[in-house]
Amino acid sequence: MKGWRASHDPFHCTCASEKGGVHPRGAVPAAQRTDFLLRRAAASGRDDRTRCQADSAGFLRRARRPRACFSASWGGDQTMRILDLLDEYNAKATFFLVGIWVDKYPELVKEIHDRGHEIGNHSSKHPHMTKISESRMRQELSDMAEKLEAITGEKPTLFRPPYGDYNNTVVSVARSEGYEVVQWSIDSLDWKNKGAADLIRRATTNVAPGDIVLFHNDSKYILDALPTILKTYHQQGFTLIPVGELLLEGNTTIDVQGRQHPAKAE
Repeated sequence: MKGWRASHDPFHCTCASEKGGVHPRGAVPAAQRTDFLLRRAAASGRDDRTRCQADSAGFLRRARRPRACFSASWGGDQTMRILDLLDEYNAKATFFLVGIWVDKYPELVKEIHDRGHEIGNHSSKHPHMTKISESRMRQELSDMAEKLEAITGEKPTLFRPPYGDYNNTVVSVARSEGYEVVQWSIDSLDWKNKGAADLIRRATTNVAPGDIVLFHNDSKYILDALPTILKTYHQQGFTLIPVGELLLEGNTTIDVQGRQHPAKAE
């Protein structure tokens, strides 16, 4: 995969991954905070596995009930309402949290956990991971994990690099610390504040099984758009599940597009 500039991110980060190198699952342009993992429900009841081209790309297992995936980094004022809307549609989510957000909103962290959502690591202080030392990378991961564990009693196992800024070293260090690195496939561009209609269109057009759609929990129109988005996903037959339920277990490989595959038997 060639390097690319995430021009949709307000921080205009540059991210690159060398072809044949180490890739996060679903290595696509990334920003931060809020996303949904979508899976079209299998009518047959089979274990119908579908290739994902997603934040944590892989093969989807059939979910028994609707679930989803979320994240948060900055503001928290809208988070409770987002949780309520997810509850209304019986959806579960993954919230990628930054340590400074955890410090500021410990009650929301507990609420997210207590409502049964998955929480991922988004670093402690939100640095560009490719511009810091390996020792600081490990510190960023451990500091946030310790804060989260103190509140929820659980350590995160998924990591999203701030600004979508990663390279081989970032992925290797994260994996050595027990994390899988994830990104996403559809950017709602909600941070541009173009209105609820634009947000709904971007989040619901050409959505495929396995997609993860990026939102921001503090964007201006997310509460106006989210009910329609969730209703549309439901009407389209999608099940919303956390990132962790997407990942394959056992020996796997990641191709240059960031897709996860079962390892071939030798």
